[in-house]
Amino acid sequence: MCAVYFFKYSSKIAKKCCNHVTDRLYYDHAVATATLQEIKNMHISENTKTHKLFTALQAGEKVSPSQAEKRFGIKNISAEVSRIRQSGFAVYANRRMAANHVEVTEYRIGKPSRALIAAGYKAMALGLA
Repeated sequence: MCAVYFFKYSSKIAKKCCNHVTDRLYYDHAVATATLQEIKNMHISENTKTHKLFTALQAGEKVSPSQAEKRFGIKNISAEVSRIRQSGFAVYANRRMAANHVEVTEYRIGKPSRALIAAGYKAMALGLA
């Protein structure tokens, strides 16, 4: 929509709008490809339980609440996952049935879907974020 507006009307407002979209898309790509060194800028301090969990998730591991408690001493994994999400990472919760017929939630980092990104942009446009 912004690009159409830019080509239809060549005003300063349209250019600013397109620059905002371009800057935002660059930021989204930067967050999706962040390295451990960049985590300091994402408000996840080193030597914390959140950082240990994030490092495991970033390495491609799936972590369940019982694993988080045993490995990292995290009793409330949803709070730690929420902190990671607030730092800009897409953490997904997948439920599965374990061998003993107990439903287990596993967390993993993944690529955000288009619908998720669209919802974020809509929230920003409405002033919610």
